[in-house]
Amino acid sequence: MTLRDFVADLAPLMDRSTALLAPLRWGSGIKLKVLVALAHGCPVLCSSVAAQGIVPSTSTQGVVVEDDLA
Repeated sequence: MTLRDFVADLAPLMDRSTALLAPLRWGSGIKLKVLVALAHGCPVLCSSVAAQGIVPSTSTQGVVVEDDLA
């Protein structure tokens, strides 16, 4: 995992990424970063909060939702 500061263009990073991690615990609306990752074919591992409003496709893209904090 690499933490980065501001990135002007996420496309090159998304194209090289294995997956996007989105462990959001609160929020509302559709989470744009999740949609951007899916648009780049990057699987997403996220909480149910991050997946709200997003229906995973049946193609090679996917969303894995896990809320078990144990």
